Amino acid sequence: RLRRAPHDGSAACQAFEDVDRAVEWCEDRLLSLDGVPARLPPGAPDIATHYLCAGMTDDELSMLRREARPVRFRAGQRVFRADEHAESFFLVLDGEVEVVLPLDFNGTLRVTTLDAGMCFGEVSMLTEHRRSAEVIASKDTSCLEVPFSCLQGSLQTKLIANLAAYLARKVVDDTALLQRIA
Repeated sequence: RLRRAPHDGSAACQAFEDVDRAVEWCEDRLLSLDGVPARLPPGAPDIATHYLCAGMTDDELSMLRREARPVRFRAGQRVFRADEHAESFFLVLDGEVEVVLPLDFNGTLRVTTLDAGMCFGEVSMLTEHRRSAEVIASKDTSCLEVPFSCLQGSLQTKLIANLAAYLARKVVDDTALLQRIA
C-alpha cells in the first residue's frame, strides 16, 4: 500500500536525483522483502550465457573471445559520449556502468544501470555506428570490448537476431506496462 510521505525532511521521505534511481531503490527494497540480493555477487560471467550470444556454436564463441579485448574503467570514467562514432560494443564482466542521456540544459538523465552479464554499445550495430547515449562507469568495471569489424557471417547474423529479439521483447513488455499504468 502506497501513502504520501511527509515533506518535513524526516527519514520517511526519500528524494532521488531522477526517476531511474527512484525505481532502482524500489526494486532493491522489493527484492530484499523476498530475501533476494539486489546485486549479483562479483565475478565474471561466461559470455556464452549472455543473451547476445544465444545459439552460438563453440567455434563462434571462441572467435568472439579471441577478438574481444579486455578493458577496465575506473569509477567515474566516461566510456563514450552520445553521438560519437562507434566501432565496438562491450560485455560487462564485473562492475557497473550508467547509461545517461545529455539534456539540452547541460544536465543528464540516467536511463539505466548495467552490471555483470549485461552489455552496452550494441545498438550502434544498427544505428550507422553512432552512439545513442553516454556511458559512465559508476564503479570500477571490467568489460570485454568486441570490435564490430570481427562480426562476420553467422556470428554477425546471430548477434543481430538476438539483439532484435531482445528489443522486440522490450517493446512488448514496455507496452504491457504502459497499458497497466495508464
